Amino acid sequence: RPDEFAERQAVIDKLDQDIDRVRILIDEAVRRRQYERAAKLEQRRAAALRRHERLAAALRADRDAAEARQRERRERVVQHRRGRLLRRCNVVAACVLEHHRARYISTYTTNDDQQPPP
Repeated sequence: RPDEFAERQAVIDKLDQDIDRVRILIDEAVRRRQYERAAKLEQRRAAALRRHERLAAALRADRDAAEARQRERRERVVQHRRGRLLRRCNVVAACVLEHHRARYISTYTTNDDQQPPP
């Protein structure tokens, strides 16, 4: 579902913003020489990055799978239409061949039941 993908992408985007905010907080803590706070924030940022990567990879995999299913479905529809068209063409071709065969026979056949030339 495209809306599900949009929701998941929104979660990933929010995580991106949070990571950026934490990066700013880390820089601020280092500037104020609050190294313990900076270390804790860096741990938080690293965890958020790992979560972001995991969610992004899962979303990419699910999107790729959905696209593959959609391509497969489209291909099945195309094959079905192609088959129907081919059957229709075969019927028309058979009718045309029968018509030409009948004309050929009638052209080369007399009342004496002469066989058409080979």
